Amino acid sequence: MKKIAMGFIVFTGLMLTGCNNQTEKSQAVDSQASSTTSSILESSESTESTSSQQTQETSRTSDTSGNTTESSSIADAVNKFPYAVDLSALASSITFYHGVSVNYPTSFTLDNLMSREPLITITFESPDNTVGASKYQGSITEIPTKEIRIFSAKDDYIRSVFVNTQINLDLHIEGEHDYQEGVNNRPMYLFANADGGYSLATPNYAGNVLEQDQDVMQEVLRA
Repeated sequence: MKKIAMGFIVFTGLMLTGCNNQTEKSQAVDSQASSTTSSILESSESTESTSSQQTQETSRTSDTSGNTTESSSIADAVNKFPYAVDLSALASSITFYHGVSVNYPTSFTLDNLMSREPLITITFESPDNTVGASKYQGSITEIPTKEIRIFSAKDDYIRSVFVNTQINLDLHIEGEHDYQEGVNNRPMYLFANADGGYSLATPNYAGNVLEQDQDVMQEVLRA
């Protein structure tokens, strides 16, 4: 009986030892699996974070590149045409008024200015109240910086100004006077004056000047 009892005790001990070993192995496997899963999740999160950062950096780089290109284009335009007039700062229709004169137009009106192909109306009003108007299809272009001389609108003093914005009389549409004819077939120029306004330099249609001043144009102020 004692041998049987001892044998039973030894068998029971071996069984318990085996169970304990199985439990420890199971825990080790579970721990390893948990560690592997955690590593995979961390790797995935790290990859997603890196991808997100790269996307954000790429987006910022793209935005910065776009802004830089736009700023560069504006800067290039300013550097190339420093005296050009920004037409978007003007109304779509503007008039430059000279006043009643015997031999010079009274006013110049530019319609559809934003299209850069304005309809130009040159109005002539004589002292005897005779009124006439000539209309032209025009065009506006930017030219390399040019220095011109003008008779100042306020006192006829001759001064020099720099211009980039040129206005051409391309086609005479209607009216008795054709200001494209002869020596007067010259462009006009639009520029910002020292008083903060805008001026139109036109050919001197009156023509009553000395030989050395034949190139001098007439300044007309915006009405």
